[in-house]
Amino acid sequence: MKWRRRLQRELRMEGASKVEASELTNLAQRIRTVTRGAQPAARRSLVLPRWALPAVYVCAGLIAGVLLVGLSQAALPDSALYPVQRASDNTAMLIDPSYRASVMMKRAAQVHELVQIHADQRQIMAVLANYTHVARSYMASPHTNYAALEYCETNLKAAAAESTPPVRQAITNSLESLESA
Repeated sequence: MKWRRRLQRELRMEGASKVEASELTNLAQRIRTVTRGAQPAARRSLVLPRWALPAVYVCAGLIAGVLLVGLSQAALPDSALYPVQRASDNTAMLIDPSYRASVMMKRAAQVHELVQIHADQRQIMAVLANYTHVARSYMASPHTNYAALEYCETNLKAAAAESTPPVRQAITNSLESLESA
């Protein structure tokens, strides 16, 4: 019963009279008795089997990866997501070679967009080189869609008209090399 004496002493130090301290101590004793008799409510916790945590991590990783690839599809070469876009495009072309047309059109549009925003010449040249590589592969495939090639040529000619002389020359060289292929 040391706790009772300690509680009464503390109550008296705080200004309670001897009667008030005694009544409050008795009340505390009753509360203590009631709470001791009561069973604590069962805690509801999520208990997963051992194999579930790695599965949760794998699912979270897959979702994050899909979101990353989806967000990267609109990335320009100056974006941190551009390597993700290139990797996903390369993977898609390996799985489905007809996807080359989409990648080729995307790269031609990127060249045009980079020229319009006056991007660094090295970035423009890198995307143009990638376009040329994909276009060559596309033209060598048996299911070439000439409408896709026309779209790319129109985009690149518009980019050449707005670009600096070295970029214009590179675009012209790319288009000529593809025509002779």
